[in-house]
Amino acid sequence: MSQLKEGLVQIGFSQKEAQIYLAMLQLGNASVNHIAQEAGINRVTAYSIIDALCARNLVSIYHGRGERRYSASSPNHIDTLLFAEQKNLDEKREVAHRILPALNLYHDDAGFKPRMRYFEGQEGLALLQEEYEHVEGDILQIIGYDHFTRIKGIKLRSYQRRTSRKKPRKMRSILITETPVHVTDMVHHQFRTISPDLIDMAGEMTVCGNRVIFFSFDAGILAVEIISKNIADTARGTLELAWRQAEKWS
Repeated sequence: MSQLKEGLVQIGFSQKEAQIYLAMLQLGNASVNHIAQEAGINRVTAYSIIDALCARNLVSIYHGRGERRYSASSPNHIDTLLFAEQKNLDEKREVAHRILPALNLYHDDAGFKPRMRYFEGQEGLALLQEEYEHVEGDILQIIGYDHFTRIKGIKLRSYQRRTSRKKPRKMRSILITETPVHVTDMVHHQFRTISPDLIDMAGEMTVCGNRVIFFSFDAGILAVEIISKNIADTARGTLELAWRQAEKWS
């Protein structure tokens, strides 16, 4: 019996709820007085616990002979209850994933101490894409494009907002590649290409607002984001020089 009680507690029952439920399983249809006595819990507390179990459909109520009696529902209902709780948790997690990018925008990113985040794989990249649809500011980047396109299932992204913008975001990309690039489906996107003979890198550096991201494409996708105005401005200045120089090399 103690193992059953411990198991019920592990799946979410309180200690007293487990005692009451086990007592009811043994007694069948019984009064509160009888249930409380069997469980070793005072009558007032038993009423409150039985009401809580009723709310979760773990207890059924019967009326007869002028007395209300209670009976434990089938233990199989516990599995149904846990399934419903998991479904509810999944729905909450889905909502959280949808609003986290916007919530993160309210997180202080103007402090003097830089903040860093690490992302890995295509799921991490997808999260960054979604976040950057909400970040204000133009985007400037340099990409080892040939290395990037070798990653299966990856496409060059635009970071454009899905919703309309009063002022369209401008995006400029320096693509390091040996082959001609045709990007026709990206609004307000400019790109310049340079040969890997001049510089070759299996990665990317992207700047937007107070954020700078460094990607590595060597083994899948790894990314480190630094949130700092000073560091972002430094990276942006470097990329501005590279953008001007790339025009001569294109």
